[in-house]
Amino acid sequence: MSSTSSDPDRSGPGAEPPRAGALRILVVDDQALNCELTRISLAGRGHSVAIAGNGAEALSILKDQAFDLIVMDVMMPVMDGLEATRLIRESTDLAVPPGVPIIAMTAHALKGDHERFLAAGMDAYLAKPVELAALHRTIFSVVPVAAGKGARSAPQAASPVPPGPPAAGRERAIELLGGDHALLARMELIYLRDTGADLQALAAAVAAGDLDSARRLAHQLKGTSATIGADHASRLARETEAAAKAGEGGLLAARAAELAGVVRRVLDGIVEAFAKTGYSRT
Repeated sequence: MSSTSSDPDRSGPGAEPPRAGALRILVVDDQALNCELTRISLAGRGHSVAIAGNGAEALSILKDQAFDLIVMDVMMPVMDGLEATRLIRESTDLAVPPGVPIIAMTAHALKGDHERFLAAGMDAYLAKPVELAALHRTIFSVVPVAAGKGARSAPQAASPVPPGPPAAGRERAIELLGGDHALLARMELIYLRDTGADLQALAAAVAAGDLDSARRLAHQLKGTSATIGADHASRLARETEAAAKAGEGGLLAARAAELAGVVRRVLDGIVEAFAKTGYSRT
């Protein structure tokens, strides 16, 4: 198995990654925004993509469907990515071989994660928010059979490009998405659709003293906020997650409340920007 999270010798951050031949890819992630972003990017390079919401759902799909590659989130409800990977590596009754390449995508990126993911059987990992070019380079490196086949890139449809919300980091978010303003707008729409419910669930978890749920929800908000360039919200979500993990109830409540205020301002900014440009929310 490869022990690298990307292939630094192939190209720099701004260079066009090599193109892999068309693959069947299973994306396993509990966040709709992450799934949609990954699906669009992979489909745009000619790959066929299926989605699973957690590790258990992925194993159910893998009983009947074969894939060339699995892109696996690490922290998910029901069954996380590490456990799912271990079971895939140990199984003999799935439609994929035990050695099917698995790329981890994680918002953790902590010291020691690299070794931990490899020990679980993953071939490579990428830290969220994922730079799309790095994702494609990593696919190229862990699926050598795909190298050089030259899959045809799907044509890009023209879309209105609204300015983003007044959140720090938006330019970096666009860079991570390969300069695709319209794709960022689609991610902002998903954020707008889903994040209000996430904030309500987080507030309920904090009020109930449910530290595990609070940690999981803050972790989700950390990743989705980073994806759209809402850096302040992502940082507060990281602090909220840390407070939940440490069991510090008072700090958790304070950080969660501060996070809710910042996220609501981000949501208001998205609505305002779309209203000014007439960008469709459907």
